Amino acid sequence: MSTLTTAQLDSVLYERFRRRLFEHIQDREVNKTELAQKCGISRIHLYRLANGEQNPQIENIEAIALALGFDDPADMLAPITAKKKRR
Repeated sequence: MSTLTTAQLDSVLYERFRRRLFEHIQDREVNKTELAQKCGISRIHLYRLANGEQNPQIENIEAIALALGFDDPADMLAPITAKKKRR
């Protein structure tokens, strides 16, 4: 059984964060400027986080998760399940 390195685990968690952030921006039609303001970060920083140009700090994950309505910021990093297709 192989174990993940810290770098590999970070990569998985960052990807989950990015996908959730992108989904919420897309599905809820969240205004990126307003979201960034609620989180206390710049719109450019939010863009870079969402596009994987920068890795989030724990404070960013917490602020964004709470602004998006997650009860527990850790849910932003939970495994992503496939969505059912709408008919």
